[in-house]
Amino acid sequence: MSVRRVASLGLLSLASMIAAGSAASAQAPWQKLNMFRKVEADPEKDYEISEDNGPWMIMAATFAGKGGEAQARELILELRKKYRLEAHLHSQQFDYTQPVKGLHVDKYGNPQTMKHRRAYKSEEFAVLVGNYASADDPQAQRDLEKIKSLTPEALKSSKERGSYQQLASWRKLIGKMAPDRKGANSDTARGPMSRAFVTTNPLLPEQFFATRGVDKLVESMNDGVKHSLLDCPGKYTVQVATFTGKVVIDQTKVQQILADDRPVEGGLVDAAEKAHKVCTALREKGYEAYEFHDRGMSIVTVGGFDSVGTPRADGKTEINPKIHKIMQTFAASDQKLPANFGYSNVLGRRPKSLDGVALDAQPLPVTVPKRSFTSSFGRR
Repeated sequence: MSVRRVASLGLLSLASMIAAGSAASAQAPWQKLNMFRKVEADPEKDYEISEDNGPWMIMAATFAGKGGEAQARELILELRKKYRLEAHLHSQQFDYTQPVKGLHVDKYGNPQTMKHRRAYKSEEFAVLVGNYASADDPQAQRDLEKIKSLTPEALKSSKERGSYQQLASWRKLIGKMAPDRKGANSDTARGPMSRAFVTTNPLLPEQFFATRGVDKLVESMNDGVKHSLLDCPGKYTVQVATFTGKVVIDQTKVQQILADDRPVEGGLVDAAEKAHKVCTALREKGYEAYEFHDRGMSIVTVGGFDSVGTPRADGKTEINPKIHKIMQTFAASDQKLPANFGYSNVLGRRPKSLDGVALDAQPLPVTVPKRSFTSSFGRR
């Protein structure tokens, strides 16, 4: 397939995307369904979350502070006993005393080191509800609407008893400021869990939720490509070059471009041609290079690996030596900045190039897209 055809498919896809919305039902179907549910509510059990829960759940509420865990467990028992909802507890430690790497780099090209304004450690507790097969599971949507309107005794605060629910004071303030409306979807008609949302089981690995493969359009854009990344046997590869182009969404312009059989100046065709040129040049130099064309960009990668690295005892990952070597080989090189720009003996970073085409300043390991994906984690 020609790069022109690749870009044309991408343009048509972008031009035809539409968004659809659905109106929420004013009924409360759970009122009839709850009477058939059987949910255990044993005060002696912890009901802590496990990998067997989910994979999709509802984040109902979060707690912090010395009394956070007790209030979370109280809510769990009430949701189970009174409302017949399968509620679970998930705790997580947060350490804000350690420095973090920012998204920007300094004048030498090194990642900026940043620190939190408030240095402290904390433990937070989340109450998650349900075992749903997908995010749009009908039962999940019914339970979500139900949870948003509940006012559990466990979340009611008074002068004698405070609340450890996060943002509880903010919600109370908003409730006072909001107009007194009686609509079913108004903030005042909803309870302290009105911000509940569907999320994933935090104990399941990312691979469980990985896409089952690129869609048919993207797959067709890469059909006929000699060294397509879709044919890479590894799970990971190193992205060394990225090329983006202009996006045309006007239907009239798209049809005119296709009718004239001409490329878009500086567009996806140009990006695809550059990626193909770099991939071919790398192959000629003996590198295991691949190219991949998506709706908005084309990339070039090198190598195929089963693992990015090995976990260490300190929680960090020891990067795969072969991946590290590729990253070093194609990374931008240090050089002295021109003196006429006001710099003196200052090093900058200059991206490397191949056949006159600039590569990425910092190559990174990425997941290899697949034509199809079968998860190794079955529904339990």
